[in-house]
Amino acid sequence: MEELQIAFVGSPPPSGEEICASDINFDRTLPGLHQYLGTDFVDVGGRTFLEPGSETHMYAFYRKDVVLVPGHSLPLIPYDPLESDLLQKINKEKKSLIFLPGYQDHASLEDFVGCIGTTADLVAICIPDSSENAPIRAMFIGRQRIRITKATRDSSYPLVCYGKILPEASFDREMASHPLGWGLIPRSWSRFGRDPLPTRLNTHSCNELAKIS
Repeated sequence: MEELQIAFVGSPPPSGEEICASDINFDRTLPGLHQYLGTDFVDVGGRTFLEPGSETHMYAFYRKDVVLVPGHSLPLIPYDPLESDLLQKINKEKKSLIFLPGYQDHASLEDFVGCIGTTADLVAICIPDSSENAPIRAMFIGRQRIRITKATRDSSYPLVCYGKILPEASFDREMASHPLGWGLIPRSWSRFGRDPLPTRLNTHSCNELAKIS
């Protein structure tokens, strides 16, 4: 069997040594600042917390392939005037927004029912002057998971979703050390998907299990 050869450019990295602060030659705060969007943002940050189990409704935003996770930031540039109007409405009314999961196509509003979205707060926005040929730029922070129970839309675009706030996932040592490990965590806690439906055994299967026992 041929041995895999790894070639290093320059001197090979030290083996078994910790990385020191002096080894990092870039500003570690830059990635989270999203300065590629510009530095003329207006801070409008807020923290909206809703009681788990409570039902609410908010404006909603959907974009294919975009999934916002609670606790993470999302830079956003609108694609069309309707999205621009929505961002300005959110900014003016100081309301939260639901980001719907974009991991699959949705042919109708009913397809959103049962999905798990994320409530988000607008924390910074830049609205250019009318004379500028530039789009609105916004920054959102994901807050809580919400299970969608109803989705509606009106003629002025706003997609409004109704749903129930889900409890925050807490991964403790007892769960991590359980023989089944992370298999105990519902699918909706580990990713944006529907929990599997319970399977009901038919009469034949029940009889077979009774014979085995």
